Amino acid sequence: MPWTLYRYILRELLKVLMLTTAVMVVVLSFGAAIGPMSDGLLGPVSLIKFVLYTMPTVLGFALPFAGAFSATVVFHAMTKDNEVLACRAGGLSYSRIFAPVIALGLTLMIVLLLLSNTIVPGFWKAAKRTVEGDVLGILVSQLNQNRPYIFGDDGVLYADDAEVRDPPEGSSAAGLTAEQLIVMRGVAVGQYDKATGRVLTDTTARTASALLVRDASGKAYITIRLDDPTHYNAASGQFETIGRSGSLETDQPIELPNPIEDEPIFFTFDDLMRLKRQPQDFDTVRSAQAELAAAISRQQLVHLISAGLSRDGLGPGFVVLKGGLPNDYYRLSAPDIRVVESGLELAGIDALPVTIDRYDNPQLLGEPLRRFESDAATVTVQSGRFDREPVARVTMRNVRVLALNGIDPPTNKAEQVIGPVRYPKRVLGVDPAALTADELIDFAEREQLTEALSIRSARLTLSFSIIQLKYMIDAELYARLAKALATPLLLLLGTMLAVRLHDRLPLVVFFWAFVLAIITLLMIHTGQSMAERIGIEEVQAGRGLDRAIGVAVLWGGNLILLLVIARLYLKIARN
Repeated sequence: MPWTLYRYILRELLKVLMLTTAVMVVVLSFGAAIGPMSDGLLGPVSLIKFVLYTMPTVLGFALPFAGAFSATVVFHAMTKDNEVLACRAGGLSYSRIFAPVIALGLTLMIVLLLLSNTIVPGFWKAAKRTVEGDVLGILVSQLNQNRPYIFGDDGVLYADDAEVRDPPEGSSAAGLTAEQLIVMRGVAVGQYDKATGRVLTDTTARTASALLVRDASGKAYITIRLDDPTHYNAASGQFETIGRSGSLETDQPIELPNPIEDEPIFFTFDDLMRLKRQPQDFDTVRSAQAELAAAISRQQLVHLISAGLSRDGLGPGFVVLKGGLPNDYYRLSAPDIRVVESGLELAGIDALPVTIDRYDNPQLLGEPLRRFESDAATVTVQSGRFDREPVARVTMRNVRVLALNGIDPPTNKAEQVIGPVRYPKRVLGVDPAALTADELIDFAEREQLTEALSIRSARLTLSFSIIQLKYMIDAELYARLAKALATPLLLLLGTMLAVRLHDRLPLVVFFWAFVLAIITLLMIHTGQSMAERIGIEEVQAGRGLDRAIGVAVLWGGNLILLLVIARLYLKIARN
């Protein structure tokens, strides 16, 4: 074997390959940072970290182009200097001359395949964490600019000023170790009306603190503790304090907006296989499962209120609901109940009105603090802002307000809103987040829940998300293998084009290799997008035509390269 020739070819190839790859990796890494940087998600230090973390992730794009370029440059020079002709004159076939190229290409393919399935996903996650890490800085900066911070569907947090500190040693929230502490002054936490943009403040405090925690999947949350809060109670129409030394904490951590949602590129091969078995660990599936749990919880609360008011069909009854403050309870009764999609419609009959009594103890002992009576009321149910338990709002019309202390006279109001109030116990008996998809579906199939439109829609969305995740995993694995295979093929293509077009300029030769490389990678990514795309209609009909076409397109680029290489080799071998 001509080992001296092979060492010479490999040395020249590696020199050009390493230099070209390094340049392309740096350029592509900075290019990847432009989007997050323009969105204000990266500061100067975070930008450098993001670029460093992104460098290994762009190898799959850089190596195919660098391989084609290095093969073109090296073999074009060898052909021009008649070195290839000398090898042929010495009795070496083209297959033996190209052997080091094939060996290098196969080695790069194996290395790239191993990296993309083991190490590179970790760098994707580190780059993602870098962007997420600045989310906290954005939150603090936004608060210090006297701008409200919006979270969830309708939550809002406002503070006169805020600063980040190291958390006290051993501090935790929701069983997770705290990473950072935010200290705030002049705080308001509440809701805003998305239709009008008007802020509806529920709770205020002079000082507050928030702990930043992360779960096993890397999602960031904060838990807010309000010191000596003042709470606006819609039932009394007054602000109420919780003692001089009181405090109020969010029941569950508040998820911070994630600028980069989970994608299959963030997971190793083993992780992707695990996701197929446990799809609830993926963002979109977890969100769909949470929405199904919320829909079931809302409908279950409607059922519990309806069953309590009708005593399961035995006649007029009542239901006890808990307010937002300690020792704040309401006894709701109504003679006529009608279930609607948004909740319940309540109405009085003859001399029996819709009645709400407010008590200061859970046993409802003694006279109520206040009584509200009306001829009609609406109960709307929605998911809680800070936890997974649903809350209800009772809107009463043409209300008579009675203070049963014998001192204050009765008053009349056009409308009175009681709430948000919740069921004293968990409506499902357990935390909905602890339920698996199968357990949620079992809940959804109960007689009182199965006909709810919101539940049927949420179930379909969850099923769709799980199927789509499996398609995405398959498409990601196909794409990794296809990009790894493209590297040796483009090395061979550059080599043969350089020999075949030896009378052309090197840049002209590389132009054709570059065009085919672009086509191949575009087809891989286009095919991947098509292979992971699926519509709800296709899920219902059991079709997957787009997926089949996508897989064909994904592998089509490499097939084109194989055909071009085979044709070039036949022409070269004849000369």
